[in-house]
Amino acid sequence: ISEWAPMEYISFAPVRNEVEDREKRYMLTLESQAFLLRPANDDHTDVTLFATVASHGPRGWFAARIVWPGYQRQGLRSALDALQALFEPQPDEDEQTHADS
Repeated sequence: ISEWAPMEYISFAPVRNEVEDREKRYMLTLESQAFLLRPANDDHTDVTLFATVASHGPRGWFAARIVWPGYQRQGLRSALDALQALFEPQPDEDEQTHADS
């Protein structure tokens, strides 16, 4: 636990193993995550999760700029689907016309 304000905020930072970090070099590594807590009513609490990552290498840079923001907003599955759609070939207009006939 790196920060804590009871009933309001709690933040975590991972304990790093320097040897393992050098050996594995993931594209993205979690730097911290925090939970902001706000009372919604008598028996519910709104929880907002914030996470911060560090990118490593060209693929990590790409993932951090394209995949991570979508994951933060939509969830991982939606972000990956949107990313895949960017790289799928678009049908030509002629092919679309023939498919419609």
